[in-house]
Order: sequence, then structure tokens, then C-alpha cells
Amino acid sequence: KGGNGTNTNKSSVVALRQENQQVKNRLAFLQQEFATLEQQVRALVSDRRLTAMHHEEQREQREATEAAYLSKLSQYQQTIQELEDSLEETPISHNEDFLTLSERCTSLESANATLAMEARLQQQQYERCLDHIASHLVQALLNQK
Repeated sequence: KGGNGTNTNKSSVVALRQENQQVKNRLAFLQQEFATLEQQVRALVSDRRLTAMHHEEQREQREATEAAYLSKLSQYQQTIQELEDSLEETPISHNEDFLTLSERCTSLESANATLAMEARLQQQQYERCLDHIASHLVQALLNQK
């Protein structure tokens, strides 16, 4: 009887040691998994901050560009209005003066059209950049899962 109880105790101890080792291994694996997830979360938070800062910089650049275009447009419109007012106030006696003013108006209208086109191109570029950023965010979120 005494020998059988000792074997049972020894096998219980061995089983407990094996279970203890398995628990330790599982704990180490889970700790490593947690560290990996924590690192991924930190990277995503960092990416989001950088993306937000980049988005803010682009918005500020776009607003500055729009303000510059609007300022130039306003100047051109004012010049055109002054020329039109001048034409109304002063009868043109010489055909050459009329041609000069007409060429100036055409030049200003062309510059205005160029500015409008540049503004559209800037807007399209900005929208493509936003699409690119959104795509990266979606990809990062998908990679997180």
C-alpha cells in the first residue's frame, strides 16, 4: 500500500509540473502577443498623428493658395473694372489706344483663366492626396485586424 501511494504522489507531482510548465509557456506566449499588439497600437496612433498633422499642413497650404489666387483674381477684376470705367468715361479718339486697352483686357482675362485652371488643378491634387491618405488609413486599420 505504501509503495502505491508514493507512485500516485510522484505521478501527481509530475503532472502538476507539466501543467505548470504548459501554463508558463502559454503565459510567455500571451505576453509576447500582448507586446506585439501594444507595439502595433502605438504605431497606428503614431501614424494617425502624422496623418492628422499632414492633413492640417495640406489644408493650410490649400487655404493659403486659395487666398493668393483670390487676391490675384480680385486685383485682376479691379484692373478690368478700372479699365472698363476708364473706357466709359473717356471716349477713345484713337484706334491705337482702343487696341492697346483691348489687348490689356484680353491679357488680364487670359491670366484670370490661367489662375482659375491652376486653382482647379491644385484642388484635384489635394483631393487625390486626401484619397491617398484615406486609403493608407483603411489599409492600416485592415492590417491591425
